Amino acid sequence: MFVTLCDGVGRRIEAIVLAAGPRHLRVVFRGRSDTVELELAGSCWLSKTGDCFEIDSAILMTSLEEENAQLAENVAAGI
Repeated sequence: MFVTLCDGVGRRIEAIVLAAGPRHLRVVFRGRSDTVELELAGSCWLSKTGDCFEIDSAILMTSLEEENAQLAENVAAGI
């Protein structure tokens, strides 16, 4: 799943959800290689460092859509 998160100062950050549960998310932010654990606290998703995020938008992709997206990227790159 792709999400756009909004941090406490209003910046929007794109991320990929690696794992999700009712009260926990594990994400990787665009352009970074480390994962971030988020825990739901009220209406806020808190990181272990205390940063607060809200989910601005989410796009669920099926495996077929992912394969088509990868194929399109490969074709565009000439692979």
